[in-house]
Amino acid sequence: MIPTIPKVIPTTIDLFDRMSVLHHVTTVVLVLLAIGLMLRRDSKWHPRFMFTAFSLDFFVFIYLEVTSFIIETAISVPRPILIFHAVAAFGVLICYFLLIYLGNRILSGDYSKLVNHKTVAYVFVPLRVVTYVTSYFIWF
Repeated sequence: MIPTIPKVIPTTIDLFDRMSVLHHVTTVVLVLLAIGLMLRRDSKWHPRFMFTAFSLDFFVFIYLEVTSFIIETAISVPRPILIFHAVAAFGVLICYFLLIYLGNRILSGDYSKLVNHKTVAYVFVPLRVVTYVTSYFIWF
């Protein structure tokens, strides 16, 4: 008789384990962002840290969307904290693209975009911290 492998039924513990890993990853993202902010005057290292943080954070977003359908969940289950988190996260995504665009313009020599880059960064940092904090209220 050939032994069969029992099917593993996902439980809420699996969800919490997965979210724990994702929270660790987003903590690394915040650390990378903090280092990038500290190196904001270093044109060699600032973009590297920030782009790494942006990429890692974007992949977390894509992973959550593919595995948990987070956008559909936010729309179908309108809890106030979830709506607040979704709006803040959408703002973070917009800021990511603006910061990358403006940062590339600055790196190519268009220093007139520096004020705009800083202004978007002043919006981005608090929004990113808010999404990090509210993610704990959503999953735990």
